[in-house]
Amino acid sequence: MAALAFFHGTEERDMGKYFIAWLLGVPAGLLILIYVFTHLF
Repeated sequence: MAALAFFHGTEERDMGKYFIAWLLGVPAGLLILIYVFTHLF
């Protein structure tokens, strides 16, 4: 159960990082590509 809570916190922190980048003007398509390449490969 602790591992699940740790994973959820890490995932939430990653999404916050991308949301801040989007607010700063990085195109959403580029953020999606970065997310896919860093989490799937």
